[in-house]
Amino acid sequence: MNSFLEIKEIIEKYNNIIITAHINPDGDAIGAGLSLNLALLKLGKNSRFILQDKYTSNMEFLSQIKKVEQYSDDEDYNCELVICVDAASKERIGIVEKLFENRVVVNIDHHISNTKYGNLNYHILYY
Repeated sequence: MNSFLEIKEIIEKYNNIIITAHINPDGDAIGAGLSLNLALLKLGKNSRFILQDKYTSNMEFLSQIKKVEQYSDDEDYNCELVICVDAASKERIGIVEKLFENRVVVNIDHHISNTKYGNLNYHILYY
């Protein structure tokens, strides 16, 4: 388990960052991803929030929802760091897991079933 400071230092080190979350994204996944994306953009990072599945229409009220992108095998994703939020295992990320190859992976999650699949893992349990 890594500290918040270690995660912060990794984020500071890289400029091209992709955020992802679990398949069939719910409010936790969308909210966490959009919030982190907005924070990274404000820090001057080249950040994108990319998911396997499209969000549901009940999420369209969120002001940043159009920033959510769907993964495409046809695109060359330029990033050094992938941050996964609200996904207990890499299998829950779906096809976006392809982006893990040759990149630093940070796993930020709250599920008790988390497998700590990232190079760095920040696991917050709420009971």
